[in-house]
Amino acid sequence: MGTYSADPDDSLAVTHSLRNGNFELTGSEDEMSIEPYIRITHNCMQDGLRPNCIVTDDYEVPAEKLNTVYDMGIVSLNIEHKRTVTCS
Repeated sequence: MGTYSADPDDSLAVTHSLRNGNFELTGSEDEMSIEPYIRITHNCMQDGLRPNCIVTDDYEVPAEKLNTVYDMGIVSLNIEHKRTVTCS
């Protein structure tokens, strides 16, 4: 998982979730305006695990949550959200 600004070259943080699904990210950027989002990469599909596929879901972080603790709530990986899938 990671947070990224609108410029795909600016990775602000990368982490892995704990077994219970919790994770923490902290990042910073010098640009005047950023459009941060959290990218979750996994291989869970509605019909089960697909080890040969990489699923990427992007979740926007609201601007008012910058510089604060942002609780995403429960994220269900079987619900598509700005999803891309790449299979080999």
